[in-house]
Amino acid sequence: DFSGPCAREQAEQMLSSGIITKEEFDALPLAQIDAFLASSLCQRIKNSYQVNRERSFCKLVPIEESGDEALIQGIIDCYFFEGNNIVLLDYKTDIILSSIEEQAEKHRNQLMLYASALMALYPGSNVEIYIYFFNADNFVQIK
Repeated sequence: DFSGPCAREQAEQMLSSGIITKEEFDALPLAQIDAFLASSLCQRIKNSYQVNRERSFCKLVPIEESGDEALIQGIIDCYFFEGNNIVLLDYKTDIILSSIEEQAEKHRNQLMLYASALMALYPGSNVEIYIYFFNADNFVQIK
């Protein structure tokens, strides 16, 4: 929950409710989650009138070499609305060996496909794309 208590409190509630095990609780990167919850991007999520998480999609994409099509399936971590605009957010736990901008480029094709699926689902919408890197406590916009 983006608007609820800090990560530790939410995780403790989940633990006491039996939603997660003690081992899962102990493995949670609570400081990193709290850093995300305090980010400007998360504030935008909190202000959104509609937030969608873990949404699956299917999209037919052409295969140029053969003229055939392939069915691509995926799960979008999060997208939310700001007016007529859609903000697409993907979470990553990559180990950052270079800059986060260079790391983000490695995920560009995946996120462009997700944005394409959202534009087909919501015609006329613009899509902003972000990756949040938990290991860097920071996000990058993909343009």
